[in-house]
Amino acid sequence: PAAVLALWYAVLLLAKRRRRSRRRKAPTGADQVAGAWSELVDNARDLGIPLPPNGTRPEQARAIDPKLVPLAQATDAQVFGPVQPDRSVAREHWTQSDSAAKTLRQKTRRRTRIRAAWSTRSLREQARPVLATRKADLARLAAQARRVARITRARTAQLTARGEQS
Repeated sequence: PAAVLALWYAVLLLAKRRRRSRRRKAPTGADQVAGAWSELVDNARDLGIPLPPNGTRPEQARAIDPKLVPLAQATDAQVFGPVQPDRSVAREHWTQSDSAAKTLRQKTRRRTRIRAAWSTRSLREQARPVLATRKADLARLAAQARRVARITRARTAQLTARGEQS
């Protein structure tokens, strides 16, 4: 049993580190800046801080710690701004995000930090939007297919009616 728990913990740590590394080494500066914010949000999620579903970065910041709202706004400005942020800007965002995550951990009890280390919540939450998007895509495609079928039936009925009149 201890070996299984150790293996589970190792896999969990590896998954979280891999996710962090992918975010940090993303191909564009905007993706790296967004990744720094996502890493902070995942830390908050693992610590059990309730976040608004589908919340914007400022909304997430208010839920985590209102002092983080300027960082959230700066992240939005870099991600959606007209100029691609360079690597130094991304590094600065990662430094601020890591500092904020450290502060969050320091504010919590040791027991909560241990639970956060074992938490899979951030990994599960990361998968949900993908599944929701796929479901939404399928629903949109189904609705489109129904519309096409309805239009086809109507046109077929019109052509049939014209053929009977001739």
